[in-house]
Amino acid sequence: FILMLIPIPESLAATVVIDFNDAPMQSFLTEDYFEDGFKMELVSGHYDISGSDFSSNGTHFLGIDQFSDDPSVVKFSALNGRLFDFLSYENVNLEEVIIRSSAGGLATMQQEGMNFFSGSEWRNLQWLSFSSDAPVGGVGIDSLTLTSAVPVPPAFWLFASAVAVFCKKRS
Repeated sequence: FILMLIPIPESLAATVVIDFNDAPMQSFLTEDYFEDGFKMELVSGHYDISGSDFSSNGTHFLGIDQFSDDPSVVKFSALNGRLFDFLSYENVNLEEVIIRSSAGGLATMQQEGMNFFSGSEWRNLQWLSFSSDAPVGGVGIDSLTLTSAVPVPPAFWLFASAVAVFCKKRS
């Protein structure tokens, strides 16, 4: 009975930092990229995974630039289809990047270092996109910080139910 009075959320928030550090350095990539339960798909252009030699923070990072007629655009979404929040990212190079969200967020960024986001236009997202028409060498994106809801495992509910029944029988 006591457990019934304790509010237990249906899901918990998990913070993920997509840092591209496990990705091999390659250029002119077009395939989907997966990391920590998120998918990055290419909408147009190409992307590069560049190494620490080209980074202001000494790690691998995502590079997008315009090599052909169209700007490069990448879009992030959660693999499980759950909504997520966009908290921050690190801009490794000074070139301009345009960030859009499924909730109407729009930001043009050209500030090197960590950039933080708040407000409803960066919460409960289905997708988040980065685009750049910068010349070769373009924009460097790193440490993309997202939170998403993680459901409480069914085993927890089973255990909680068993404890509640045990407590009820003892009283």
